[in-house]
Amino acid sequence: MSFLKVLVLGVTGMFGHTLFSQLAGEENLEVYGSARNSDFNRFFTPEYCQNIIHPVLGEDFESFAICLSDLKPQVVINCIGIIKQVPLAVDALKVITMNALLPHRLAVICKAIGAKLVQISTDCVFSGKKGNYRENDTPDPLDLYGQTKLLGEVNDKNSLTIRTSIIGHELKSANGLLEWFLSQNKKVKGFKYAIFNGLPTIEVAKIFKNYIIPDLAAPIPKLHGLYQVSAEPISKYDLLQLIAKVYQIPVEIEADDSFYGNRSLNSARFQRITGYSPPSWPELIREMYQDFITAPYYKNRWAQEVTKDVQT
Repeated sequence: MSFLKVLVLGVTGMFGHTLFSQLAGEENLEVYGSARNSDFNRFFTPEYCQNIIHPVLGEDFESFAICLSDLKPQVVINCIGIIKQVPLAVDALKVITMNALLPHRLAVICKAIGAKLVQISTDCVFSGKKGNYRENDTPDPLDLYGQTKLLGEVNDKNSLTIRTSIIGHELKSANGLLEWFLSQNKKVKGFKYAIFNGLPTIEVAKIFKNYIIPDLAAPIPKLHGLYQVSAEPISKYDLLQLIAKVYQIPVEIEADDSFYGNRSLNSARFQRITGYSPPSWPELIREMYQDFITAPYYKNRWAQEVTKDVQT
């Protein structure tokens, strides 16, 4: 039986840890990961940990070159990036290096070793002035994050850029919308006219497992260049209401109409080629919650936090 060798870069990030775990459980895949240091040991099983290569540092490209040249994977999925919510996002040089330059440097090595590169991009390449953006719409990012992620999109026959937006749980931080909301114990505001149509990280990981990886393993893959992946549009207010209901969070959510933004992505092209059809938002939130309460990589993190709460 032949195994497809897959390397997931950034296995402790919000998407990377979920993707790595989903793919590592597949019998027909030989899955490896990369990390900055050894703190991944408390999140993954010993079996998974032995396939995680470290240190591999975004600012030290030589570490990537050595990793890829030694391992010679057939598919490389880059889950590394600096998001706008972290303090490091104000360091333009580091943001440009990680978000814009790294993907193209990876593409050069992948081509040299005969590997396919998958780059993860974002809906922030668009301003949000109109919504329902297609792949051929002209990007108009408003900030450094969107600008650098746009520059990092790799669009050629040897590479695949997946443009999407994600919501999900984190291992070592609480920078995203979900973790912020779950940490609240008072009334919060939800924007009625901030439109989102990304997907939970667990659903995107399953899309990779069931649609993208099988296609890349085919003799002639259909997927290359740029594709958008999304769910149905939903307002941030309605999204928070759903999360509160499924997670049973007793937080009052006040509708706020002071902000408008619609960066929704049209993913009809991806759906047509792959046959993928996104579940409804109630199904997606239930799926995310089930993964949260059953996945082993969240247990250590939340056990520590619960203990701390009890002591105080």
